[in-house]
Amino acid sequence: MRVDGHLRRLEMPELTPDVIQGPDLQRLTDIQKKKFEETGNWTLAFGLRGVGRFRCNVFKRPEWAAVGAVFRLIPEKIKSLE
Repeated sequence: MRVDGHLRRLEMPELTPDVIQGPDLQRLTDIQKKKFEETGNWTLAFGLRGVGRFRCNVFKRPEWAAVGAVFRLIPEKIKSLE
């Protein structure tokens, strides 16, 4: 996880391609699956009550022969500039 520009290891199991591709890609419609296969890219947003919204991008990385994902948190309460 990247926090304030620094990578930090989470105390949880590694997100393997099977974990990323498994349940998330199964939720796609046939049209969305076809588009993901053609473009190698899928963007979505979802929310968690009490936490905020997340923007997610799932992408194919041919050089890794794998699928990666990036999640960005958009908090429910936006912090002030101070």
